[in-house]
Amino acid sequence: MKRVKYQNAMFNPEAIKGAAVLCFGCRKLHIDQSIFKNLKSEQGSALHLTDIATNKKDTDGPGKYKITNTLFENA
Repeated sequence: MKRVKYQNAMFNPEAIKGAAVLCFGCRKLHIDQSIFKNLKSEQGSALHLTDIATNKKDTDGPGKYKITNTLFENA
């Protein structure tokens, strides 16, 4: 994800995890030059990531989930 903007998404009872991004068992996630503003959900506010054992690899390093140059405001 690059140069995305999520804002003013408030709690939706249908999607209680991550108002902008819900990543369940994804192999990797890189977010760069993005804005997450005025977001609210029951769990995870802007982002909710859940890793699962079947997706874990011995080669996974610290860059599996990476967020750079990104603003989180009231999220």
